[in-house]
Amino acid sequence: MKRKYRIIFTALPIFISIATIGTYFGIQFLNQKEESSHLDLEINDSGNKTDNENSNFSKFKIFPELNENQFYKYIVIESGEPVLNDNFISSVINYVIKKIQISDGHVEWAYKYADDKKQSVSISFKWVAKMQKKNYSRTYIFKILKSV
Repeated sequence: MKRKYRIIFTALPIFISIATIGTYFGIQFLNQKEESSHLDLEINDSGNKTDNENSNFSKFKIFPELNENQFYKYIVIESGEPVLNDNFISSVINYVIKKIQISDGHVEWAYKYADDKKQSVSISFKWVAKMQKKNYSRTYIFKILKSV
């Protein structure tokens, strides 16, 4: 009987210690995830130009709405910093081209990094109609922001 009590009283502090240490590291891990970076998306339609503003086409019917969460998985860590590399850009371009609602005309695109760290990129699309000589453009700006 005394042996059972010794085992219980010896094991109990060990289990409490393990649970305390596990809880501490779990909280540290969750805090570390909250302080990580996240992706911000800004859509700029100021460059939209058309020859005939009264047309049936609208830039909102042509270009898809994007959500930054769709592309978060394409962020790559290089030298300990998150970057928007060529894989990220090609994923955005492929998605937008696949989701364009109009088949008449063609799409031109270009991208430009805002900084040398590749943490901000603007990707511009221009849709040009074949027959009606119209064009619409939209720019998507992706930025990696640090959470505090």
